[in-house]
Amino acid sequence: MQQIRYLFQNNYGTYYFRYTLPSWYILRFPKSKKWIYISLMTKDMDVAKLRVQSLSLHTQKTLHQIKNTKSLGLMEKEKSIHSIIKNYRNHMANSEPYEQDAVSFGSLDFERLIEHFDDELLLVKSGGLLKFVSEDLSNLGELVEKVKEHQKQKNEMQIDGILHDKLPKTVGQNHTVKEETSSQDISLSELLKKYLENENSDVRVKTSDKMKSHIEFLIQCVGDIGINDFTQSHLREYQSKLKDKTRNLKGKTTAISSVSKNDHLASCRRLFGFAIGHYDSKLQNFFSNSTIYYKGTKKDKKKRIPFYSDELLKIFSHKIFTDGQFQHPYQYWSPLIALFSGSRENEISQLRVSDIIIEDDIHCIYHNLSTDDKRLKTDDERMIPIHPKLIELGFLDFVNLLEKTEYQWEKSSSSHRLFKGLALDKKRGGYQKNLSRWFNGVYDKKKDRLTGFKHDAGILIPDNVRKDFHSFRHTFATALDEVGVLPNIGYMITGHAINAETSKMNSSAGGRYRHGVSVGKMYEEICKLNFDDVLVKVKPFFDINGEKKCRNKIRR
Repeated sequence: MQQIRYLFQNNYGTYYFRYTLPSWYILRFPKSKKWIYISLMTKDMDVAKLRVQSLSLHTQKTLHQIKNTKSLGLMEKEKSIHSIIKNYRNHMANSEPYEQDAVSFGSLDFERLIEHFDDELLLVKSGGLLKFVSEDLSNLGELVEKVKEHQKQKNEMQIDGILHDKLPKTVGQNHTVKEETSSQDISLSELLKKYLENENSDVRVKTSDKMKSHIEFLIQCVGDIGINDFTQSHLREYQSKLKDKTRNLKGKTTAISSVSKNDHLASCRRLFGFAIGHYDSKLQNFFSNSTIYYKGTKKDKKKRIPFYSDELLKIFSHKIFTDGQFQHPYQYWSPLIALFSGSRENEISQLRVSDIIIEDDIHCIYHNLSTDDKRLKTDDERMIPIHPKLIELGFLDFVNLLEKTEYQWEKSSSSHRLFKGLALDKKRGGYQKNLSRWFNGVYDKKKDRLTGFKHDAGILIPDNVRKDFHSFRHTFATALDEVGVLPNIGYMITGHAINAETSKMNSSAGGRYRHGVSVGKMYEEICKLNFDDVLVKVKPFFDINGEKKCRNKIRR
């Protein structure tokens, strides 16, 4: 069966639209995602075909509209092309076919049109005729021929001009040569401001803060000069100061790592790349030279490792798990969920009551993007069967308890979240901030020590490694390997990107016919995990007065 362009099916049978954005778009919006990857909201192949064809058409039309628009009004209005396409997807999924945009789905030329759509529209655009393309593209071929004829005449004029030591001032009737926007008067600080203003809603604020900090250091080193005035000598001056840059870590002044230095250089590269894409294509990007970057970053970067058995025993022997000495239920449940599912911090923090589902008669945790406040690292939704040990400790009873009015702590017209005490970080996004601070801790300058649950539990961390909440994920993945779970099943459970060999296998002809592993098979594999030796002191949630901690204290 021929694979349809832009159409993909996940392991649970849902079809997705995936479109890789062109390089000019990435240059213009460097903080945007490099692709569009959204659900088609159907498991029906015939419906998916129609939706992916319409979405691909609408995406390319939108891209050309953006490319031909000098101002960023379109992006400011819609926030990002991802928002535009999602809105169009919602329109298709919730309306009748006759209400949708007219597209020649039944035409014999449609597959050919889709296959060559980029090249043909680009050609029509280069001739200034894009606005004359009809809604159903029926006149596209005619316009392509006109542009080709025009280019032929243009080439003849250029040859004639060279022979007479002159070039034509125009490239076509009523179409003068486009002059690039001048970048002479733009300083580094102004460019940074435009770069940050150009950032779209899909980008985390944390990334913007880092970018701002890095460019401010560049300005501190070379001055707030114009981008066209930046020279090789400025680069050398900047490199010299970057080499000696320090930071305060755990109360001590220490040199920044090679990884951090490369982050600084990469931010500068992105800024100048943005300038090239927006203002001056001839501007030199000194930061694109790979020789200026620092080597040995893997050695400098601390490696995150799993928790050892004795460390897990310390963690789960804490009074939180033996005597119920916790302020919020997430402090009891989140380490256990992470241990038995490999879920990430934010995945656990954003869970809602409706995310605990039954699939094939098996209780599962469903990581999804059902609400706008949710985030997944790879945007891939997945289900994880709930380990019997979590059920034994009372997790399903805890979830059922929150269905009762007196325990619904969050005012929501829809399904409320499982864990109170984990507020949305309105600046950076996600709900994991308080969980991370509680478990991983921060450096307390007054007490001159690290705070946090892992330190209170007695976890000693060598200087050359990292151990934090995310280490539960490493512990879980390692445990899957040790009990002989096949990599492709492990990747499905953890949501990891597959390695090169598995990717090669799945992209092969035979790989396209392999379907996702069933929930029953995943449950069978997860049940092989046994952490009883480190959970020996853990008492069930409701045996340590967990219900009292769940009760809503606010009168409704």
